[in-house]
Amino acid sequence: YPFTINEGDPFFESKNFETGSVFYNNMLYEKVPLLYDIIKGEVLIRDPSKINIMRLNAERIKWFTIYGHTFLRLIKDSTSSSPLNTGIYDELYKGKTSLYSKVSKIFKENSSSFQGLNKYVAENDEYFIKKENVYFKISNRKSLMNLLSDRRKEIGQFINNNKLKLRKNKEYALTRIVAYYD
Repeated sequence: YPFTINEGDPFFESKNFETGSVFYNNMLYEKVPLLYDIIKGEVLIRDPSKINIMRLNAERIKWFTIYGHTFLRLIKDSTSSSPLNTGIYDELYKGKTSLYSKVSKIFKENSSSFQGLNKYVAENDEYFIKKENVYFKISNRKSLMNLLSDRRKEIGQFINNNKLKLRKNKEYALTRIVAYYD
């Protein structure tokens, strides 16, 4: 980046390369040093000599794994009004019903009388459930309960019995709820 980032970084989990796997151009590559730049939506790799860093063509990535997470490149269905846009999504739960997270980071600025203009990274995650081959955006408990309305009472009881709080830990709560629903 052509400027100094005062707080945070644009990468998933760490700004260091981590060994992972990538299914790229219809071939599986294992034990590859990967770095996922969330802001640019780019997967970076190191060449075998560890001198150069290369950016993978996003359209050729089917999936990759890093830090125990599986990321898929999902493509928006142009024939539907799906809330899901083409991009890289973290697959949090896979089953008859699946849960995905769109991790996004953006640069923000604030000014300080001592340091001038500071750039920092802010993170915002969006969650999507794939049910019967249709993607739905989940923004709160109400949208979740509307989607899973065929088992509303059971799901509500499960949430209360397990003291799941979507506001405090949305990823954990949604993963448990979708797994229970399946």
